[in-house]
Amino acid sequence: MPGEGEQSYLAGVIASVQKNLGTLWKAENSVWIEPTLLNSWVNYGGVYGPAAYFKDASGIVHLRGVLKDGTIGDFAAFTLPVGYRPAYQEIFVAISNNAIGRCDVYQNGDVMFRAGNNAYFSIDGMSFRTT
Repeated sequence: MPGEGEQSYLAGVIASVQKNLGTLWKAENSVWIEPTLLNSWVNYGGVYGPAAYFKDASGIVHLRGVLKDGTIGDFAAFTLPVGYRPAYQEIFVAISNNAIGRCDVYQNGDVMFRAGNNAYFSIDGMSFRTT
């Protein structure tokens, strides 16, 4: 039978494991939030996921989805709310109609497709740390 010191140590280890498992569970079960799309952008549909975002337990925002039909350039496809915005402007390479596109995420939350083709634009896999 473990001594009093060992019991205290084991209790601490168990509490730490439970806390970490809770954090992992929270990140794994985060709810994707679908933004209001702007400037004629719509979800591509079919087998492709809708535009959405979530913030994990480490404060990293994840984007997903495939959009189409909107305006490329100085127009936001959608705007992320406070708490989901980057500290600095982020620039991402994206797949856009089987070519390379550019997606910028600004400090004010605007997600803009700066270069590419509006036949479709993928934001799957983009992620960044929040402010």
